Amino acid sequence: AAKAKEVQDLLSQIETERDEARRVQEGLEAEIKDVMRQLEFARMEHEDERQVLMDFVYSVRRDAAAEKDRLTIHFESLLEEARQKVEELQAQLKDWEEQIRNLEEVKSQLHEEIRGLQAAMMKIH
Repeated sequence: AAKAKEVQDLLSQIETERDEARRVQEGLEAEIKDVMRQLEFARMEHEDERQVLMDFVYSVRRDAAAEKDRLTIHFESLLEEARQKVEELQAQLKDWEEQIRNLEEVKSQLHEEIRGLQAAMMKIH
């Protein structure tokens, strides 16, 4: 149950960080659109200002790409951890199922022995 909780927590963390990445990306995309509008105005006004804005757009895009790469690596790592936890839980479940089968077999054998003992006691009385 604790491992299942860990897996659930990891999946929840992945979803939260994915949502955060989506919000960051949307914010960055909105910034880029705004900068592009400003860039068009600056082109008409002053070529120097245009170059400054282009450098800023390049910087924002570069930063956005770097952040996307970082988050992608992070998500892949979290997903791999979750996969490993699932595999561990599946192995544990398989072990428990085997233990249950063994216990049921022992229980069945004990019932047979009890019936045999009860029959022997009936013969003695």
